[in-house]
Amino acid sequence: DCYKAWFKFDYRRYVSAEFNFTGTSQGGGEISKLLEKRIKGDKTVRYFLLPGESGTYSDMASAYRNWLEKKGVLTRMQPREVVPLSIEFFMAVTKKGIFGNRLEKITTYRQAANILSDLANSGVNSVQTLLTGWSKGGYEAMPTPPEYAMALGGKRNFKALSKICDENGFDLFLNCEYLLGNKDHRRINTKKNILKDLLGTGITGKKSSLVFMNPEKTLFKSVEKSVKKSDGNWKISLSSIGNLVLPNSYERDVIHRTEVIDVYRKTLEYLKSRQGIASVSGGNAYVLPYAKRMYEIPDRDSQYTHN
Repeated sequence: DCYKAWFKFDYRRYVSAEFNFTGTSQGGGEISKLLEKRIKGDKTVRYFLLPGESGTYSDMASAYRNWLEKKGVLTRMQPREVVPLSIEFFMAVTKKGIFGNRLEKITTYRQAANILSDLANSGVNSVQTLLTGWSKGGYEAMPTPPEYAMALGGKRNFKALSKICDENGFDLFLNCEYLLGNKDHRRINTKKNILKDLLGTGITGKKSSLVFMNPEKTLFKSVEKSVKKSDGNWKISLSSIGNLVLPNSYERDVIHRTEVIDVYRKTLEYLKSRQGIASVSGGNAYVLPYAKRMYEIPDRDSQYTHN
């Protein structure tokens, strides 16, 4: 079959969900169903025939890149005299204690400011800085609240950090997670605002305490709220949006991946218009027209079946 090529389109999704109503090892099963709601949008398959010896992975990547440029998805960047130094500060995590959770400081706002100040004084004039776990509650606070952490120095010390970046022309990005949430978080409406399977059960991440937020209902509002809180000296970097596309299979509110991507595009367009630059984690094709800064770009196929 190495000389054959073909494609297959599904216009409806076939979904399944496991269940266990008795709680015993013998009481489980699986339910499957073909969803009535058809997948929106048109699909096109385009073949590029590479002649002779021009069939390596590099040649394939070059052909794809050239096509993206031709379609206006990618814009070729002009060579820069200085390549920015990229720094990520991991700020804080939440640790469980005897009398409740506490914030474990790793890097405070002042410490990050001192490091960036030292770099500027050493002659470094181009830096892109990403703060992860910067907000109230640290890294585990999901969705990321647009609130400064008092344990890391509060608003005053964050403003000092932001000022150093502004004075030296450094880009400051705040890593924000809006697609995952702690299901016990008081701000999360688990009945309306999370993704669900066929049976209406919330879809969880690798940790059962994490649920996937419904981007159609929460993403744009969350980003808009954070952007309005920005003073212009820092920018939002969206975590997970460049590598995570999940549908909602619950029959009362079916959302296909194509519709999720439409929400992503709307959000990225807004972010680009307000910040002048969009920064994301991941590098799926739908972020390319908007994102100028990408972290954690995948080096392999996601194995998703496009449906």
